Amino acid sequence: SSAMDMCTPPKNVLVDTRVGYRRTPVKPVYGTGSRHARGLSSDLCVQSNGPFSIRGINQIKLEGTIMIPTISVLLSLVLAVIAFIHALWATGSNWPRENAEALVKTVVGAPGRTQMPARWQSAFVALCLLTASVWPFLLMLPQTFTILPTALIDLGTGALVTVFLGRGLIGLTPWFRRLLPIEPFLSLNRTYYSPLCIALGAGFLALLVGR
Repeated sequence: SSAMDMCTPPKNVLVDTRVGYRRTPVKPVYGTGSRHARGLSSDLCVQSNGPFSIRGINQIKLEGTIMIPTISVLLSLVLAVIAFIHALWATGSNWPRENAEALVKTVVGAPGRTQMPARWQSAFVALCLLTASVWPFLLMLPQTFTILPTALIDLGTGALVTVFLGRGLIGLTPWFRRLLPIEPFLSLNRTYYSPLCIALGAGFLALLVGR
């Protein structure tokens, strides 16, 4: 007989078509209003492949277990480095360029501008980025150990997704290119700045969905 015939259950067997196995008849669990399987029969017909097989589900769980911490660490490292660079600018440093005018052309791109924003503005951005670098670990902590309400953490994550994705996508529009057309900022923004912002936003979105 075919594999389908071998997996055809008797009439008194409950079938879970989502996973691909059959369950033995069970008695209702009083007090819950539903029927729960207490175990699988010894003659299970298990779907061996596919995304909804037991193997597929375990693989998804394993990948999620590995990917979420990896994304969190990468987000934190990247944001911490960017925060450190802004902190350098807050001290008056022109790194990685030789003077303020060259730095403005590299990271600001505004026509006619020769000076960096005020130091307090760079310090404020550095503080925001440093906070964002810690945020992925707040998402990873068990709810019993979180120092902030879950709703506030989710709201903050949504704000980070909006800010980074918004900056990245707007940075690729013709309007943005007309607004900040100075080179090498224009080329760097198209090649690095905007794609990096999109990647950061996508990373926080993945953490929010997988939370």
